[in-house]
Amino acid sequence: MSMENKTALKTLKFDTVETPMSRKNLGNSLGCVRCRAKVNEKKAKWVHVIAGGGEVLHPSDEKNYVADGGDLGGYPVGPECAKFFGEFAK
Repeated sequence: MSMENKTALKTLKFDTVETPMSRKNLGNSLGCVRCRAKVNEKKAKWVHVIAGGGEVLHPSDEKNYVADGGDLGGYPVGPECAKFFGEFAK
């Protein structure tokens, strides 16, 4: 039986952006999924990246989402990019 999303999911498409902070060495930490700047992971907002990247899932649709090969999981978002993601960042 095929497991696929049965309802339309609320998603947001995004592109990565280059900033001066994008080029900093991140060491072992994850950078912001949108601008690649270093993020304090304890204070960060997070988004659920799906569709192989470039698209995030709204938190209210987590219960309706059926993970597939394009599910990349959670990624941190910096404070400036959190404004772009709005209610998609939790």
